[in-house]
Amino acid sequence: MVSRKKLKGQARKAKAKEKKRGPLFALLPKNSTSTSIAVCTHGWSPNEFPADHDCHKFVEAVLDVITNATVAGAACSDAIDATGIQYPEVWNDQNCLEWIHQALISIGTSIILSSEDDDREVFDCSTTMGLCEHIQQHLACIVYESQPFCYHARVHDLLNADQRRLVSYLKKRIPCSCLDEKYKAVKSFPKMGTCRY
Repeated sequence: MVSRKKLKGQARKAKAKEKKRGPLFALLPKNSTSTSIAVCTHGWSPNEFPADHDCHKFVEAVLDVITNATVAGAACSDAIDATGIQYPEVWNDQNCLEWIHQALISIGTSIILSSEDDDREVFDCSTTMGLCEHIQQHLACIVYESQPFCYHARVHDLLNADQRRLVSYLKKRIPCSCLDEKYKAVKSFPKMGTCRY
């Protein structure tokens, strides 16, 4: 039997670790068996893989890179490099990549819903969506071989996206209606894009 003192110490260490990890990790659903509070996961099933599976570690590695980043393009590139080195088998597994793609969509939606027009949250979301689109392009080009090459212009557009573009992108990719109000709010914003010339 474990003593109360030891349990309190473990809980204190876990809480300190959560604080250290950054705000994006708070968006990940906790692995609990209680179903008293229903929280929308925006179409993502976090329990499809066990908590110690490489897919969960992949998402945590991505969030760790994004949390510490200051430049969106570099963060996306660093996340791709870090996960490519740590989890090369995941990059060739169709089921894992689809699950990770949906996880990043869910996390991006949670960021947008919790944001108060904060620049850091828009940065975190645009970086997450840039990586998400890169994974989508990787799936289409490398795994499914359904398109001849990757369209990096889409990734670039998302890395430099404004809130209107992010909400529009996410709304099309989630099955729930969580972003309906946010979409109505940003719909009146002017359409913005990145000039590549």
